[in-house]
Amino acid sequence: MMLGFLTRREERDRYADHERIATLERVLDEIEMELLAEKTGFQKRYESAAITAAFAQQYYEDEVNDARSSAKVDDLTRSLKAFSERIAALDSQIGLVTGLRGAVRSFAVEHDID
Repeated sequence: MMLGFLTRREERDRYADHERIATLERVLDEIEMELLAEKTGFQKRYESAAITAAFAQQYYEDEVNDARSSAKVDDLTRSLKAFSERIAALDSQIGLVTGLRGAVRSFAVEHDID
C-alpha cells in the first residue's frame, strides 16, 4: 500500500504568502509613522531651542556677561547638539525602513506575490 501526501491548494499558499507580505508592509508603515512623529517632535524642539539660544546669546552679548546667561547658552547648545544627533539617528532609521520596504516589494515581485 502506497501512502500519498496531500498538498495544500495553491490558492491557499498564495493567500498565506500575500498575508505575510501585507503584514510586513503594515508593520513597516507603523514603524515609519512612529519615526516620523518622533522626528517631527524633535525638529519642533530643536527649532524652539535654536530660537531661545539665539535670544539668550544676544542677551548675553548685549546686556549681561554673567555666568548664569553663559550657562544657559551652553545648556541650549548641548540640547541643540543632542536634538541634531537624535534627528540624524531617526533619519537613519527611516532610511532603513525605506530600504526594507523596497526589499519586501522586490521579494514580492520576484516571487509573484501580490
